[in-house]
Amino acid sequence: MQPVPAPTASQAAFDGLKGKLNFSTAPFEHDIEVTGSLAATLYVATTARDADLFLTVRAFAPDGKEHLIVGAVDPRAPLAQGWLRASHRKLDSEASRPYRPVHTHESVEALEPGNVYELQVEIWPLCFVFPKGYSAGADGGQLGLRTRPARPASADLRQGNARLLRAAA
Repeated sequence: MQPVPAPTASQAAFDGLKGKLNFSTAPFEHDIEVTGSLAATLYVATTARDADLFLTVRAFAPDGKEHLIVGAVDPRAPLAQGWLRASHRKLDSEASRPYRPVHTHESVEALEPGNVYELQVEIWPLCFVFPKGYSAGADGGQLGLRTRPARPASADLRQGNARLLRAAA
C-alpha cells in the first residue's frame, strides 16, 4: 500500500467468486493519522465481461486482531470500504481528484476477457489514528464476481477468474 505505483510488476490470480487478495503494511513505528478521502488504483484482467470490485481498509493490532469501529449500520465495522463495477470505470475528468475518483455512470463499457484495465476505486473517507505497532490492511474480494446485464429478466449469471497485476493505494 503506497501513494505511488509499485516499483516492480507483480500479480496475483484467484477465483473471482471465492477469492480474495490481502495487502498490508509493516507495523507502524509511530502513530499514523489517516483522515479524508482514499482511492485505490488497480490494474485488473479477468475472464468475465464485467467485474464488481469490493475493497476494505482495516486496522490490525500488534497481536494480529482486527480493530473494528462503530459504523453507520454495523457496530463492528472495518475502517472504510469502496466498490466499483468495472464496466462503470469511466471517470469524470473535471470532478475527479487523485484521492477521490468520480465516475460518470453514463455508459457501460464491457471488459474484453484477458485485457488489462486500470480501475480507479473510491474508498469512503475515514479518520483514524493507527497507534504505534498497528498495521494497515486492505483486501479486495469478488473481482470477476457474477454480474447481471442491464436486463436481469433475460440475463444469465456469468462468472470468471481475475488477475490483479499491480495495485497502488
